Amino acid sequence: MIDLLDVEQKKAQRNTLKAVGAIKLRVLDDFNRRLLNKDLVDHYDKVQKTAKKLFNLQQQTRREHNEKALDEKIKNIKLHLTREAQIEQQRGMEQLKKDEELAAKRLAELEAKKEEMLRKREADYRVRRDQIVKHVQAKEATEL
Repeated sequence: MIDLLDVEQKKAQRNTLKAVGAIKLRVLDDFNRRLLNKDLVDHYDKVQKTAKKLFNLQQQTRREHNEKALDEKIKNIKLHLTREAQIEQQRGMEQLKKDEELAAKRLAELEAKKEEMLRKREADYRVRRDQIVKHVQAKEATEL
């Protein structure tokens, strides 16, 4: 009987140790899970914060890029308009030169025509004067 009682006690101790070991394993497993969950939550929070920072940085970079691109577009438009104004001014100057040359030619033609008319007028005046002088002389000759 003593042996049987001993065996039963040892059996009970083993079962108790197994139960205690299982409880210890469950507690340890639960602790590890909680620790792992905490680590995962912390890691998730860090990742989320990093993602927000990257998103904000990307937005800021995009805004800066858009501002720079807009500034570049404005500069290009100003340069384009300045070039067009210079080209238009140059065309205007060329047209003015052509107009001045035409005006100078026309003035020279008018001056030549004026001189020709003056010569013709003087010639007509001389012819007329000569006719009048001849007529007056003829009248004087007939009267005498």
